[in-house]
Amino acid sequence: MAVGMIATVMAAGKKIEAAGGSGARSLGMAGAYTGVARNLDAIDWNPANLGLPSRHFGSSILILPSFALGLGNNAFCLDLYEKYNGKYLTEQDKKAILDLIREGLKIYTNLQYDIFGLSAWRIGFKNTIESTFDLTLTQGPFEFALRGTEVGKTVRLDDLGAELCVLNRTSVSYAHPLSNISAALREELDKLEISQLSVGLTLNYLAGLAYASLETPKGQIRFDKYYAHGSGEAIMRAAGVEVDSTDGGQEIKFRPGKIGSGFSLDLGVAATVKKNLTVGLSLMNLGGEINWEKYTREFRFSFSADSLNVVKVAQDTTGGDSLYTTADSSYAIGPFRSRYPTYLNLGVAYRLNPEKIGENIRWLADELVLAFNWRQGFSEGLGISRKARFAFGLETGLLWGYLPFRLGMALGGRYGVVGTYGIGLKLGAFTCDLAFENRGHLFSSSAAKGKAVAMQCKFAF
Repeated sequence: MAVGMIATVMAAGKKIEAAGGSGARSLGMAGAYTGVARNLDAIDWNPANLGLPSRHFGSSILILPSFALGLGNNAFCLDLYEKYNGKYLTEQDKKAILDLIREGLKIYTNLQYDIFGLSAWRIGFKNTIESTFDLTLTQGPFEFALRGTEVGKTVRLDDLGAELCVLNRTSVSYAHPLSNISAALREELDKLEISQLSVGLTLNYLAGLAYASLETPKGQIRFDKYYAHGSGEAIMRAAGVEVDSTDGGQEIKFRPGKIGSGFSLDLGVAATVKKNLTVGLSLMNLGGEINWEKYTREFRFSFSADSLNVVKVAQDTTGGDSLYTTADSSYAIGPFRSRYPTYLNLGVAYRLNPEKIGENIRWLADELVLAFNWRQGFSEGLGISRKARFAFGLETGLLWGYLPFRLGMALGGRYGVVGTYGIGLKLGAFTCDLAFENRGHLFSSSAAKGKAVAMQCKFAF
């Protein structure tokens, strides 16, 4: 019940948000974007970049409603399904499948919808709705389904996990170029050929819309020679979630409006070296925390089964009520807090300017950008992993820059190998970008364990 309840809440959240999101340019470069981001894009990557010159430096950037949506898992793909579907599974096949989910089957869903954004001078403002859902299913039930019962075998249910967070993030950023510095420091920067140096910060106001988290689930089922015995329990804390049982069933309702609030801080520093090389470092979501204050409840679910066997299952006429006992309850609780994960970005970007490309091939490549990014999370969950993620990206402008084109690849993080590509359309002040991500494989869709898509449109004036 508890995991199913959170999954249902996630579906409700998507109905509210599915109109939009952001990050098409960064997705097309596989997230190799900390050194590339300028103007409004800098808010999500490194606020210090607002103080660096760019093609639209001094312009105002207005973002239109845009979106990014991703869905994936850590184990299964279409190729695996086609390989085993309809086939008699040998013990070797079963072992191969179970080895893929040794740490459980993890399912990830994320949605970002940019409602509005504007940057001017060295200041940026952005309002975004974010929805993230992480679900972990323990290996035990899959092993039971593949291998059946074994005398003395115990199927554990302790590794279940789920977390949903839906929030509205309002970000205000400011960058300050370090121009008035001492002669000694200027001399040191000149030795490093640093032409511009900027620092920046972003204050994020986090308005919580819904939250649910599965807390310390535990349970097991043990198979003896003739019977099976088991028990388990789970606790779920939630905010903005109600269960209506008036009609005999259980309908989960999503409470609209602000349920909680919190703040986080982003800090960054960026430098331009030899005019064409950008290096940036940012710490994102420092002190990020949300205090859930309204409609907070705790749900408890438990089950127990004793002396269960095939005969009892065959003779049951109660829909399972005589085979096991269940209990569930919910009650209001006081405010509680959840974290908004902190992570680090380190990025490098090199720009090959049009004059260095040559007039003869300007129609093919108006500008070429090569970029690298390292992201390091400090916790697990809500789209962040403790595993380091390394990304490499390329961007160029086809047909004299009217058709931006991007490629990228990434290694590590929660998705492992990732391949991306994106394309855009640039007509004067208007730009629209579209990007796709292949999770788990660079190119093959059938070998991918997940997908992501993003679209973003904006004006520069």
